Amino acid sequence: FEAPRAGARFVYVTNPRRDTVAVIDSTNQAIRTVDVGDTPFRIATAPGKNLAVVLNGGSNDATVLRTTAMGTRTSTVPVVPGVNTLAVSPDGAAVLAPLVFG
Repeated sequence: FEAPRAGARFVYVTNPRRDTVAVIDSTNQAIRTVDVGDTPFRIATAPGKNLAVVLNGGSNDATVLRTTAMGTRTSTVPVVPGVNTLAVSPDGAAVLAPLVFG
């Protein structure tokens, strides 16, 4: 498991061995598992929002997770091979996924 990242209400944790993200509801500790791409390894959240983006190293894409009390919706977008970090804008409207060396 990777280090957890917190949104407004939900906490997100990647599981690279199962190609999933655990979504933990901070109000009742309920845990839901969401399928994402191959080998998720980096996750970022937007401050104060229930939005997370996870890099999937094995499938060269990123999965966007939007969570409400009713569940998590996902969408997948391709990324350039080798991308290894994420930054989400404070309003959650944009994600930067650069290739960082060193």
